[in-house]
Amino acid sequence: MRIKRAVSVEDLKEQLDEIVGKPHKASLVIDLKSLGLTDTATVQLLMSFGHALRDAGTEAKWQNVSDGLVTTASTLGLNDSMNWAT
Repeated sequence: MRIKRAVSVEDLKEQLDEIVGKPHKASLVIDLKSLGLTDTATVQLLMSFGHALRDAGTEAKWQNVSDGLVTTASTLGLNDSMNWAT
């Protein structure tokens, strides 16, 4: 599943809500290559999204995570929680 370029956290949330509302297999690969957002709210939203998928029985597998997202998550102490595949 490729995330489209989002200009705001609200845009990203709309995309993620659509994904969570659909049935998935045991894991879902999420390509963040085009995301473009690297702020704290984005990392928190992605973490919440990962939890929602896990609660629905699906593991989130992140691809093409930007250095900016990793840095922001690291600053927040969330890199381990995010399980980034960098």
